[in-house]
Amino acid sequence: MFTFRLMKVVILSDLNWQDHLRDLTWQHVVAFTEDHLYEPRYERIARYFEIIIAEKAELVLLAGDITGDGFCGHGYQYALLSLLSLLEKRNIPSAFITGNHDLSPYFDEFLKHARTFTYTQHISNTLVTIHGLNILGINFHCTTSKSTLNKVIKEHKDTAVHICIAHSEIKRRIRLFDSGAPLILTGHYDRKLFSFRDSVFVSLDNDSSEVSYATALFNNGNLIESRICIRQHVERTIYLPQITGHDSSPYLYSESKAVASFEKLEAAHDSSFQDNEGNDWTYLKYLRGRQQLAAYKSMYSYKKNKEQLNGLLPIANLHRMQISPGYRISSLFVRDYIGRI
Repeated sequence: MFTFRLMKVVILSDLNWQDHLRDLTWQHVVAFTEDHLYEPRYERIARYFEIIIAEKAELVLLAGDITGDGFCGHGYQYALLSLLSLLEKRNIPSAFITGNHDLSPYFDEFLKHARTFTYTQHISNTLVTIHGLNILGINFHCTTSKSTLNKVIKEHKDTAVHICIAHSEIKRRIRLFDSGAPLILTGHYDRKLFSFRDSVFVSLDNDSSEVSYATALFNNGNLIESRICIRQHVERTIYLPQITGHDSSPYLYSESKAVASFEKLEAAHDSSFQDNEGNDWTYLKYLRGRQQLAAYKSMYSYKKNKEQLNGLLPIANLHRMQISPGYRISSLFVRDYIGRI
């Protein structure tokens, strides 16, 4: 029988590869070693591997758009296999789901080779147990159908899910909380961290200059800390942690030094977010997602009670957001409530 212990998980999503990595082949993967990471052409593989090693990950979860995405195109199956081959050599387990940009034939080619690895597995729309943690994977295709998503969640309602990892459409994210998982993570769009219904919610995306990723620390199967991290470059990473069981607002950490309370950041005027070096930090104000949390509370209340509970925003007061009884949320929700700066 497995004995729970302290467990560190790293979550990556929307990997945003570089064009030249489409030239890799299976032969490159077979010959790939950590020494190759010093070559400039493998910078994008190196940055993900460096995060995993620096965080001392004992499990790596990949939340979709891993062989392609809307920024870099498609055909990066061998870049991903090169990264996983390094984890394989270090005996670090990993698991992955599909996003909307994990397309055939590229993902099929990736999956064919990934099945030959010992320490990685495909977990789209299934529940697996890794190192004693029950992990429910929900891919993008599943979230396009409310009935399919509900079916997958109900299939595992009698199991204590520790992590729900998804690549979710915006309008389906409220449904992920029905999994009951203490940690809910999704790729596809947005960077957010907040607590809701005894769960910590984290959303991730990436671009060419910054990497957003998440970490989680479990102790005997209990989530004790989760973080969203923004890696700007090798020497600078911004951390926003959520300590389970604490009522205090999360704090922003940069290179392990607390620099600001997020309650104060969210209340500040946009014009105050330039530092002495001219860097614009305005996006930090919107990272935690206070408005998104208020909207989710109202949606969940309406779903359960068909009316608003005291203290929650009435649906009519959610500015420009269209919510029907079927929970079809318009694009205005994205722009007005969780739009990036």
